[in-house]
Amino acid sequence: MVGVHGAGLTNLVFLPRNATLVQVVPWGDMSWGANAAFGAPSADMGLRYVQYEPTAEETTLKYIYPRDHAVFTDIASIHRQGYGMTWAIFLNGQNITLDIDRYRGVLQQIYHDSVMANPSFNSVPVVEAPPSPASTDLQNEKGHLAMKAGLDGSSIKSDVAAPRSKSVCDFSSERMDICTMQGDVRMHGKSATVYVVSASDDSYRPENGTVKIHPYPRKSEEGTMQAIREVTIRWSGLDAPRCTVTHDVPAVVFSTGGFLNNFFHAMTDGLIPLFNTVREYDGRVQLVVTDYNHKWVDKFQDILTALSMYPVIDFDADDKVRCFPSVHVGTESHKEMGIIPALSRKGYTMTDFRNFLRSVYSLKREWATPVNRTAGDRPRLLMVLRRKSRAFANEAEAIAAATDIGFEVVLGAPEAMSDMARFAEVVNSCDVMVGVHGAGLTNLVFLPRNATLVQVVPWGDMSWGANAAFGAPSADMGLRYVQYEPTAEETTLKYIYPRDHA
Repeated sequence: MVGVHGAGLTNLVFLPRNATLVQVVPWGDMSWGANAAFGAPSADMGLRYVQYEPTAEETTLKYIYPRDHAVFTDIASIHRQGYGMTWAIFLNGQNITLDIDRYRGVLQQIYHDSVMANPSFNSVPVVEAPPSPASTDLQNEKGHLAMKAGLDGSSIKSDVAAPRSKSVCDFSSERMDICTMQGDVRMHGKSATVYVVSASDDSYRPENGTVKIHPYPRKSEEGTMQAIREVTIRWSGLDAPRCTVTHDVPAVVFSTGGFLNNFFHAMTDGLIPLFNTVREYDGRVQLVVTDYNHKWVDKFQDILTALSMYPVIDFDADDKVRCFPSVHVGTESHKEMGIIPALSRKGYTMTDFRNFLRSVYSLKREWATPVNRTAGDRPRLLMVLRRKSRAFANEAEAIAAATDIGFEVVLGAPEAMSDMARFAEVVNSCDVMVGVHGAGLTNLVFLPRNATLVQVVPWGDMSWGANAAFGAPSADMGLRYVQYEPTAEETTLKYIYPRDHA
């Protein structure tokens, strides 16, 4: 379905799942509102979404205003005159003359990636997953596999006859590109190359036989993606290297580069997409990491061990030719700190992810229940503290106020958060978590259901981003959410800038 931003696009509610919505956004920096109205909702309904933003040459406003007018040179000044002016000029005052060559390119990409791709292949697991093992069974399974083969579930043997390979690639997501190959798939880490051997006739195959993917879910951020090692996928036959190690489990290739040293990004760019992609295999999956970050792997080793029973492979340093029955390059990422069940292959939710973390760290409380006040119990309030920026300047007073009300106040400073398992227990024991917008609030994943998150939003019209990062995700995890927006009197910016400053 294709249309310029307007009420008619509401008919997306009648589209079949996996259909594509193409929203043409009017000229005038209207992207955010257009995405909020139809882009984000389309993802919630299991639709693909493409946002087409016309150039100045494609709007009929060029026939009304000269090119040095604020309509083209200072759009923000038009918006500052109020919604009435925005409506009159940018919504009701223009039509769009599509650049047909540009538009054709967009439709060709949709036709190739969405319409002609085989959705059934992407809706079933690549291999049949065994029943989920108990923790003791998992250890026994590791020992059994070590006797059968390598500790990584591999064996050394020559090439064997393999079925014709099938591949599906999805380049329509705004977060990342993904390719899944099944059949005879070979990987050589040091050259960062995946070989698809003997592709089937109905398999995806690019015209030049090669696709390059940066396996990190920040596709729209060019600077970030340039720092991520590129993985090349080649559809080849006779020139594919011979196997030196053969695995009997699927592999998932992802990056631990980018921003993953930041806890928020570790979750939203790393662990949540990884859970969504590999959890269905119940541990029988090989994790392959490019841009290998040793500290990151060590920090989240408990989670990685729960997702895969094999040691992580450092893709960049691996000089073996590894052969897998299937390979998934990239992880399935839907939105900030979130999983959209309609888009998840197995219908996972953020509640499923939260329950997974409870299991990993043996957290006791699933629900925040009313305390027994007659027994002297007090609800626990965790204050997440920051030191370098966005700190509570009157921290002691804030603690005293919460204590006076009746809370038992627990302090969570950066040094306390360094022990992941221990701090997860602390968070899980609390009923309320309070903090200024920042990575520390990512610990909401350990709160019990029905607990309350209070996010203090920094001065500066930061509400939308703050809500996207933690407000909306908190609802997905069964938490209550309160957004506290300071006044101009509550920001220390008043000591730096005069009140007539922008």
